[in-house]
Amino acid sequence: MTRAEHMRADSGRPPVAVGEVGVAGAVGDAAGTTQPVPLVEFHGLTKEFPAGTEKLQVLKGLDLTIRRGEFVMIMGKSGSGKTTLLNIIGMLDRASAGQFSFDGTAVEQMKETERCEVRNSKVGFVFQQFFLIDSLNVSQNVSLPMVFSGRVSSAEQRRCAQKYLDLVGLGEKARRRVTELSGGQQQRVAIARSLVNDPLLIMADEPTGALDTETGEAIMEILRRLNRQGKTVVMVTHDEDMTRYATRVVRMKDGVITGDAPGGSASVMSAATATDTPVTGAVGVGTCVDAGTYSPAVLSSHETEVCA
Repeated sequence: MTRAEHMRADSGRPPVAVGEVGVAGAVGDAAGTTQPVPLVEFHGLTKEFPAGTEKLQVLKGLDLTIRRGEFVMIMGKSGSGKTTLLNIIGMLDRASAGQFSFDGTAVEQMKETERCEVRNSKVGFVFQQFFLIDSLNVSQNVSLPMVFSGRVSSAEQRRCAQKYLDLVGLGEKARRRVTELSGGQQQRVAIARSLVNDPLLIMADEPTGALDTETGEAIMEILRRLNRQGKTVVMVTHDEDMTRYATRVVRMKDGVITGDAPGGSASVMSAATATDTPVTGAVGVGTCVDAGTYSPAVLSSHETEVCA
């Protein structure tokens, strides 16, 4: 039995039998119906930080399952632990204790190079601050994950960047400098960059925090459309209005989960049930450079593997 199966058994959920996972990433239950498979599973997750001679416990024994195709919004006030949780889900940080399974693999047993590869090939990041490189044009910014991989030709990088710029409505801006774009357009570039390696999971940390209301709603519509096309989205916010875009809302306070309920979106859209054309994708495997580390210093040393 795998670690993921042990975790499902411990939490009272039936294990996934061999052969139950279909091409759409769904699991058949005993009644023959189709259920989305877990993508992220936590059991007893704890995170501590040193505070002088003491330890500050930021996450306190969390149990959480996120299934493929969900749009999960994590809400809480500052200090609730939501950003720490997001960083652990995205493998930017390690838990102090507990079990963490991502796509059926026990993350706490991975070597750092393995975590780095999974993070960059299966997770896309969108931050409040866009982390775009001013000296590069829009297409080059979107291509960065493929540049660092060194496994994709320049022509394929341009084709793939154009594909995802078209997806977010910025196809005609490919050769513009990012400094010529509005804040909303820069966030769309960041979303396109997060998609070029065709990730299983999109992590969004306050993606509308630096935007006006109208522009923020446009960004949220893009994320909702991606979710309805099969992408799993996990987003951190403190804005209650954003819950209408989610299929599920997880609330946190003082390092514990205090609520877990359906969001305002009409139904959970998964890869197994989506009717829109799937977001398919990009060639090229991610490398050990995260979206947040795309800085001139990193670019100048792109031949060296860089891990968070």
